[in-house]
Amino acid sequence: MGAIATTPRISVSDAVLYGLSAAFALITAFTSTLPPHRAWGSIAWWGYAAAFLITLVVLRRLLLTALVFVAVTLAPLITQAVQRAGGRTDRAQEEVLVVEQMGRRLLDTGTPYLDRPDIAALPLSERLLGYSPYQPGMSIFGLPRAVFGSFWWTDARVWFAVATVVAMLWTLRLLADLVAPPGLVLVAQSVAVLPICTLTLTTGGDDLPVVSLALLAMAFTARHRWTAAGLAIGLAGALKLFALPVALVLLALAFFVSRRTLAFAAGAFGLPLLVMLPALAVAPSAFVENVLRFPAGHGLVTSPAQSPLPGQLIASSTGAGRTIALSLLALAGIAIGVWLLRRPPRSTQAAALVVTVGLTAAIMLIPSTRFGYLLYPAAFAALWWALRTSDSLSDPTSLSDPTSPSSPTSLSTPTSPSAAPSPGGHGSVSGGASSGGPESEAPSSDGREPPDPGATPSGHQAASSDDPAPEPGGALSGAADRGPGSETASSDGREPDSEGAPSGEVGCGPDSEGVPSGEVGREPGSGTAPAGGRWPGPSPAA
Repeated sequence: MGAIATTPRISVSDAVLYGLSAAFALITAFTSTLPPHRAWGSIAWWGYAAAFLITLVVLRRLLLTALVFVAVTLAPLITQAVQRAGGRTDRAQEEVLVVEQMGRRLLDTGTPYLDRPDIAALPLSERLLGYSPYQPGMSIFGLPRAVFGSFWWTDARVWFAVATVVAMLWTLRLLADLVAPPGLVLVAQSVAVLPICTLTLTTGGDDLPVVSLALLAMAFTARHRWTAAGLAIGLAGALKLFALPVALVLLALAFFVSRRTLAFAAGAFGLPLLVMLPALAVAPSAFVENVLRFPAGHGLVTSPAQSPLPGQLIASSTGAGRTIALSLLALAGIAIGVWLLRRPPRSTQAAALVVTVGLTAAIMLIPSTRFGYLLYPAAFAALWWALRTSDSLSDPTSLSDPTSPSSPTSLSTPTSPSAAPSPGGHGSVSGGASSGGPESEAPSSDGREPPDPGATPSGHQAASSDDPAPEPGGALSGAADRGPGSETASSDGREPDSEGAPSGEVGCGPDSEGVPSGEVGREPGSGTAPAGGRWPGPSPAA
């Protein structure tokens, strides 16, 4: 696995990104109604502004991305965590408190959820925080504060950031030699620089580990590591249901290009189910109330996710608006399903595009939604764009399992008995394929029949009449008898490169690239191919 590649050239797009991000952070610092958002903007805009100025200096883009992440995410995050540990109550979003309470409840009761009667018993102002609309695995980020107390380093956001950084570094490592450096930087920027991500991680943060693990799963599929991909997306699904659509698309990808579908599914769906079992065993009604009823709008209080996107606007417009929005969401899901059936993804790039479109449609049509959720399709769109530059992944068969019978690498070159030389012949028919494939007996590309084996083709040297004739049952055409020091054919039917020409063949000049076995040599520096217009044997792409 190669090292992460970078490019020293700063593109204009970097300057635009950092400049607009600085403006966004500055506006947020002065106009946001949420204190944690204003605190983030007052610090982050300095980092974005510095990055904008640095774009005028030659610096590696990936290094600049890392520096920006430290300046606009880690610095304000740690600042808010320290202030919160010192007594400030306006330095964290509600989701941070919810996740930390999940960890505490898990230790106290064995389940991170409160049941409906327990939530109803809370004061009206505290009922919203009584709901935990996440998967049970999210409670792990609340355990440090539940175990060690209120310190800056036990803040759930700190551990969100740790998980995000680890997953993203692993993702970039896997993609390093699969995509061009600009694409690699784009994937990193989609999580580490985009304000919708940096603001979310600084003030709330629970979505960033999920999207980072989902990107890691995508990167594993690009490496044909289906079990690891299943575990990565399974971990994301154990945190939040947003990972489920991604898992379904990757399941379709695994089904159509690999034999490892079950290995992928075991991690992708088995791991979230395994994490659910303790919560379902202790209080199944509490799990349903928090994870299903509350997000669907049937809780004791209304979800604060009310950004004015189409789904929310339709739901609030009329009495039947919620039903209309959910119906449109179902139709969008059916359309994505038809897409997967009629044109299933056969590469990681294609899967990333399906996920991007599907999540965008879902976020737009969900009745209870937030602008911040758009960080999911933004990250997958960046991955899709990055993979467009990779020839190996844009090929529809690029993800075929090497062990699959339909994989090009598993096919052996057929050998025709008719390709064997006659007892009195030397070498092979000019233009014949050394592998004995179909081309060996076909006419040349101009429609003429191959020349008589005994004739001396123009431009080729005739074999000496003193050369011994091959014995019947000996080597096939294209694999003439070799001298004592010659090499044998490789297992895939192709001849190994050798400095000397096999016995019965005329070698090439010092500047030539060598002649395929069974062909008479060319003049040094000649660009003339054998009759038939192509060299025999497997193509370089095979």
